[in-house]
Formats: sequence, structure tokens, C-alpha cells
Amino acid sequence: MRRRSRESFQTLIGVLDREMERLGVVERQNAAASKRLDDNATWMESVVVAYTLHNAYSLMENYFLRVAKFFENEIGDASWHKDLLQRMTVRIEGTRPALLTPEEAEAIDELRGFRHLYRNLYERQIQPEKVAALQARFPAILFSFREAHSRFIRMLKEIAGALEE
Repeated sequence: MRRRSRESFQTLIGVLDREMERLGVVERQNAAASKRLDDNATWMESVVVAYTLHNAYSLMENYFLRVAKFFENEIGDASWHKDLLQRMTVRIEGTRPALLTPEEAEAIDELRGFRHLYRNLYERQIQPEKVAALQARFPAILFSFREAHSRFIRMLKEIAGALEE
């Protein structure tokens, strides 16, 4: 790994914090859309909620890509979406701390799988009950991701603080 400067770590922290702000926007959109999601939800209401869930995972994946590119500068093969998420659970000695616990990654993986279905809606119809089930777990997934972000940022600040100017 090439030697990183304090400034490069501070830049990464700023970029990751900005991604979290964007996730907050999606969370507010999701909250507004999901108010109408109940047993009588229409297909269109389910699609709007699904859109926000899709966007939430896309933001998380972009976050993971930024971390992987900063530290490892390498993204792999055709299954890179799942591999990237799993890689975030790995502490790489001398390179970076783990971003997620295995439990956090498992919860977020549910969003990843859903995003795949959403991107392939031309093959099948959205199932409102699946959207509602994931929506019920979404607040806990967001809370978990925010906790992981806070923990990771603290570690990045420690690393940056230990670097010489």
C-alpha cells in the first residue's frame, strides 16, 4: 500500500460523511413514501418505496467502493457486488480496519439482493409484500450502517492523527 497522508485521510472522511448526508436525504424520501405502505398499498406505492430502498443500497455500495479504492485499489470479478460487501467485514492488517461486522453486512446484504431484483423489474413484477417486509427492517439496517460509519470514522481519525504532517 502506498503511504497515505493525513490530508488524504481527512479527504476520505469528508467524502464518506457526504455520502452519509446523501443517505439521510434518501432516508427522508423513504419515510415519506413508506407512510402509504400498508396492507392496501398499491403497486405504484410499493414501487416508490422500492426505489428508495434501491437508492439506499446504491449509496452504501458507493461508500464501500470509496473505501476499497482508497485502501486496496482493486475490485474483482463478476460477483464484485457481493464480494465488496463481504470485504468490508475484513480487517486488513497494516492497511485498514474492518468497516462492518459480519452481522451488519448480513443485514445490508438483504438490501443488496433487493436492489438486484429492483434493477431487473422487467423480468418480473414487484411484490408489495416483499417491499413491505424489507421496509420493516430498513430502519434497523440504517441504524446499523450509521453505527458502522461512526466507528469507522473514529478509526480513520486515529490513523490520520498518528501520521506526520
